[in-house]
Amino acid sequence: MDVTNGEIRISDNNLLDREKVGVYNLKMEARDKGTPPRTAAAAVVITISDINDNDPTFGEKSFTASLLENRPLGVSVVQVAATDADKPGNVNSELVYEIGTTLADAGGGKQAPALFYIDSTDGTVRTQNNALDYETLDSTKTIIFEIIAKDKGVEKDLTTPLIRTGTTTLTVRITDQNDNCPIFQPSLNYVEYIAADIPPTGPVVTVLATDKDSAGYGTVYYTMPQASVEFQLEGLTGHIKVRPNAQLVANQQYSLRIEASDGGSPPCPNNPPESQGSVTINTFKSSDKLIKIKMAISLDLANARKGDIEAALTAAIQARGFPNGKMSVHHIDRNVLVDPTVTARRRRQTTTFNEEQTITVYVSGIKDLSDPPNYFTKEELLEIFRADSSGTPSGAISDNVNFKDFNVLSVEPVEDPSWTDFWTTAGGIALIVFLVLLAILLIILLIILIWYFCFKKKGNWGRQGETESGGSPCERQSGKTDSKRTAKSEKARR
Repeated sequence: MDVTNGEIRISDNNLLDREKVGVYNLKMEARDKGTPPRTAAAAVVITISDINDNDPTFGEKSFTASLLENRPLGVSVVQVAATDADKPGNVNSELVYEIGTTLADAGGGKQAPALFYIDSTDGTVRTQNNALDYETLDSTKTIIFEIIAKDKGVEKDLTTPLIRTGTTTLTVRITDQNDNCPIFQPSLNYVEYIAADIPPTGPVVTVLATDKDSAGYGTVYYTMPQASVEFQLEGLTGHIKVRPNAQLVANQQYSLRIEASDGGSPPCPNNPPESQGSVTINTFKSSDKLIKIKMAISLDLANARKGDIEAALTAAIQARGFPNGKMSVHHIDRNVLVDPTVTARRRRQTTTFNEEQTITVYVSGIKDLSDPPNYFTKEELLEIFRADSSGTPSGAISDNVNFKDFNVLSVEPVEDPSWTDFWTTAGGIALIVFLVLLAILLIILLIILIWYFCFKKKGNWGRQGETESGGSPCERQSGKTDSKRTAKSEKARR
């Protein structure tokens, strides 16, 4: 303050900050130089005017929100808030919000303003449309973008804009919902061909349905609405197998209906046509299309390398003029060749006696990719893989390096099932037992009838002609025998 003219000035060493001190209350006093001096007092109030010298600031450096996919327009995601230290109610502290730069788009290729909008006055972020599909996003499933808060500040002249800004980031994690149903791939309809009397060792066919949803929503379960007597379905794998002891009929067609559902709660609604498949299994006689190849390898190795066996056989037929041909393994059996010097008793007592283990692989082949399949006949396959009628493997096997690990012993035809084979089955054994019991019953019945007619009727026969004929039929027969013996004795004495 100038003591001579009373002018109050700002000290060079002190900057006024309205946000710290907005009003200064000064007590002024004027004094003359008389004796005694006389004084006058006055109160001076200095109000500091606001200028736009503060940036908006958010309460959090970053915000995080979760959002379910496919939300419609206008769904609230999160509300952000910023403050401005400038004078309340003034344009310098009046804020508006807007969406800034997209930092991560989750692989969707769309910028945040195309997916979200923000209420410019209250900072509520809402969905722009339902373009957020969980299944089309990358593995992060996360969209990150900036949110900007701006004030409406002006220069000291109160007309020239002087806008200050503050920035935060918003991370939106998209979550999955059960919006996809299982779809059978690669086809809704499966067709397979198998031998009725030698069903496959493993699955006849494996159905496959896929669900784009994640985790439990995308887990597929398979069911057969109508149970099959001959086939069973594994609910998690889609494997369809022949039931144990099922009696398949050759040249028969079995039709199965399969449904796929997911693990959602609730599950995929409406059970669309794409979630329903069909399986047609056609049967044939093994002796028509199969041959059997004996190998000196273990059953475990054969099962583990089933694909390699099929590949080696397929390569062999393709090299012989069938470029689209394919061989398939239908069944694998283990054969145990027992040492004849070992007694049956010892065999029962121990499992360490000398045995040689072999396996029999039943295979078939198709010539091309036609539908229905154009199968090789048994004779055609034997011509390719067998050198002579004794079963010696042909050069297609012996000269092929792909077979070196399989120790092929012989190639033989699959014969027609005979009645001899039937008697070794459960049905044949049951029939034998039945016939034996029936024969025993008939013998017992015959004995009863003889006893009945010879002894129970004795009294009736005696009353009718005992005097005339000398007794009942049984007695008469006995009497005749005694008479003959007496006559012989008399003749001998003479």
